[in-house]
Amino acid sequence: MSSRKEHIDLANWEILLIALHRVGGDHQMVDVETAYIEAHRLAPRRFSWRTREIPEIKKLSKALRDADAKGNRYMTGSGNRRQLTAVGLEWIEAHSEEVKLLNDPRTLLGQARSTVGHIMLKRLLKSQEYKAWEADQSVTVERWRLANLFKCSPDSPVETWHSRLEQTGVAAHAEGRADVRAFLDQIREAIENE
Repeated sequence: MSSRKEHIDLANWEILLIALHRVGGDHQMVDVETAYIEAHRLAPRRFSWRTREIPEIKKLSKALRDADAKGNRYMTGSGNRRQLTAVGLEWIEAHSEEVKLLNDPRTLLGQARSTVGHIMLKRLLKSQEYKAWEADQSVTVERWRLANLFKCSPDSPVETWHSRLEQTGVAAHAEGRADVRAFLDQIREAIENE
């Protein structure tokens, strides 16, 4: 791999699957804490406290719950022990490039797809307001509709609007969506000029 940084985008539960594989979960039941420690080692920015590089049990257990929510599709087991299923092993093989990149310290992980920004981005991309903007590249939407889209009040302070737009913009940047960032810039300008 070259010296330039690579960027991959994996959900936290997917990182946990890779961690489980790396600690022997491909052929035996493994204690989830062992997988948690490996997941934290692979992606400390994802699984650490906000201000310290210490494993955050809530984030790690959420990743396990998300994986468990897939049924016994990717992993099997209960309580404190898990093992990859045949489908889980196929997933690891199908994502071998991401698995390899995740082990390289030069790799940059995209934000977790469950962040507030990603949730707002997903909602925005499905919205009529965004689809209308795509047609003519101009924001002509009523403020109350935009407020509904960004889950705030039409008369929210400008700082609230900026915060919501910035969260969505960060997610759009992580997804390489310059089009969404242009849409958000037009909204920001419209809000500031009212």
